[in-house]
Amino acid sequence: DKEEEAEEFYNAQLARIEAVEEKVASMEEGEREKFVSFFFLKDIYYVRNKGDYEVKMVELAGGDYILSDLNPDKDGNSKLNAEELYKGIEDVDIIFYNNRLGRSVQSIEDLIATAEYFADVKAVKEGRVWGYKPHYFQNADCVADIIEDLYTIFTTPQGEITETEYFFLMD
Repeated sequence: DKEEEAEEFYNAQLARIEAVEEKVASMEEGEREKFVSFFFLKDIYYVRNKGDYEVKMVELAGGDYILSDLNPDKDGNSKLNAEELYKGIEDVDIIFYNNRLGRSVQSIEDLIATAEYFADVKAVKEGRVWGYKPHYFQNADCVADIIEDLYTIFTTPQGEITETEYFFLMD
């Protein structure tokens, strides 16, 4: 018998997401940051498909998915080898590295230690690699919070924040 409370919660979340969408809609062309989200196991990289919910959340927050041709009608991940990944992300503005899955990467140094070519990626050179905090996947009901965090990451000048509720900037 919590239908009314559930409806109120849903509508409040939706209103917050729509508020971010309005802010993003007013962004000038070229203001959207190119991003990628991935993790890896052994030598295989798992990259979010264009149709994945996580990509959609980041796009709602003002990101532009650099691998937009990667399975736009599918959710989940696709496997890429190192060469395919590097070719796709060398000019990316921001990396969201899912450090909750696969290898534990907690810093840019850890990321480069797994593959030296990451040192040549624009986002790595500029120190714009974000990791997921441990509770990220435990908050499916807080989608608006996550989208607001992502919007903050995209719109706050570099160096002014090092963490949000769900993400941390790797050093």
